[in-house]
Amino acid sequence: MARCFLAFELTERSRQALQGWFEPFLQGLKAENSRVLHPVPAANWHTTLLFFSDLSEESMGRAWEQMRTWSGEKAWGALEFNWKGLALWPSERRPGLICLEAQVYSAHPPWPILNHLKQPPFNAGQGDHLRTYRPHITLARIRGRGSRSLVQDLKKALAHHAATPLPAIQLDRLSFFLSAKAPGNPIYPRAYTLEL
Repeated sequence: MARCFLAFELTERSRQALQGWFEPFLQGLKAENSRVLHPVPAANWHTTLLFFSDLSEESMGRAWEQMRTWSGEKAWGALEFNWKGLALWPSERRPGLICLEAQVYSAHPPWPILNHLKQPPFNAGQGDHLRTYRPHITLARIRGRGSRSLVQDLKKALAHHAATPLPAIQLDRLSFFLSAKAPGNPIYPRAYTLEL
């Protein structure tokens, strides 16, 4: 049994452009506050589709075969998310992450996975968020509970950085990642991947 998740991945060009766009934000923070941020390596950036806290290897394989079928049928569409900019997650009052977030996305036609969330193996995933899917990419984690001064500093930096034009973000792969806990950042080895 394993912790794992399905996710869309950025093109290499988008990854590099986003990295160059995000670095000035980090550099603009106060030194004492930048120390409590843990930037996520660009290689780990992704947009989670469905997370499984405990899934067998057999179930993972069955889920992936279904994902391959849907991808062959072009079920994901163009994946043109409307990215808004940086945001504190899950809320500004108690942030644990700094993310690039998009507006709520409604696929047309709806993704087939929405009709399978109550069926195995997808019913083992945490799929409630797919009903109102809000894509986001975690760019940094905040160690511990953010102090009031940290939150204020982050809000000022977010407002200032909002004037910087956001690069085009494109997604070109769907992958099944294993999620292994490790000191610092988690490790996400790919179990399966395919081009969209």
